[in-house]
Amino acid sequence: METTSPFAPPAAVLALRDRRVAMEGAVRALDGVEERLFEAGTAEIDELLALTDELVRRAEAARFSLVREAHERGLVAESDVASLTAWVIDRSMGARQAGGGGIARAVTSLEREINALVREAVESGRISVSVANVVIAEITKIESRLAEGARDAVLGGMITMGEIEGARGVRRVRPELLARYGIAGELEREQDRLRRGRALSRPVVDDGLHEYRLVLDPEGAAVLEAALEALSSPAPCEDPQTGVVERDLRSSDQRRADALIDLVRGATSVMDTRAGRGAKASLLVTMGLDQLRAGLGAGRTLGGLDAGTLLDPTTVRRLSCDAELIPVTLGGAGEVLE
Repeated sequence: METTSPFAPPAAVLALRDRRVAMEGAVRALDGVEERLFEAGTAEIDELLALTDELVRRAEAARFSLVREAHERGLVAESDVASLTAWVIDRSMGARQAGGGGIARAVTSLEREINALVREAVESGRISVSVANVVIAEITKIESRLAEGARDAVLGGMITMGEIEGARGVRRVRPELLARYGIAGELEREQDRLRRGRALSRPVVDDGLHEYRLVLDPEGAAVLEAALEALSSPAPCEDPQTGVVERDLRSSDQRRADALIDLVRGATSVMDTRAGRGAKASLLVTMGLDQLRAGLGAGRTLGGLDAGTLLDPTTVRRLSCDAELIPVTLGGAGEVLE
């Protein structure tokens, strides 16, 4: 909800004094607002929530800009505190509650001109300080493996995902950006590195229960999830005495554990010990033929909880050795023609 007086000056030309007055007015307007919310209709609740969200985003952006200004002016160095983090915590209750380190870390990392795109996104309120810190952490991990001149494009992709999905989106998009903008073979080397990190711990036994720690790379996780999905769906059962069909009372985690045991049993025994539960696991992967031949880009998994996982061309070739291949012809807009 936004209203602008036709006689009010554009925000870009407002003097700092006028901005301060407006900010103080916003503080007064929010003070005790909960006591008047009974006056709001359903539609106005939605509008007020959107407006409040915008105020929060803008306020965080302004706080970042103020801390950055103080840092650049040398006010922190002239103060009696030991660090930028301590300076922020000493002067900002909100930063104190959040720890203060995130703002200080963002200010110091975003002062580099190479990170100007991220700084502009924070100051405009497009992404939060915490998301900006994740963007910097992610670009630091892969910048040495990017094609020449691709850094800004990758930053732009991360910022866009940060706007849509927050920190989770920034982390999730890294493999796709590496496949698109990385040096040839980088995604394959990345997934080879992750593959070497596969691990299954020995169990920790507590009161008869055995707890394992399992670490998988994207390929391993995609294969396991495809198999578990086929076996872990709820299985209603019939009471042998009453004949009444009852729903599956197991939790999702319990069904997944049972499915994993089924997989192990099936791998070590010719006969399936659970008739009717031996659904075949299928991992669906799609990839362009030209990309597969050239060893470029990445394959993408379809369906299941891990849909969208990227697999490097070598992994797709290996999976294709004993897989059922289904050629698909696409139109200009990506629609399936045949």
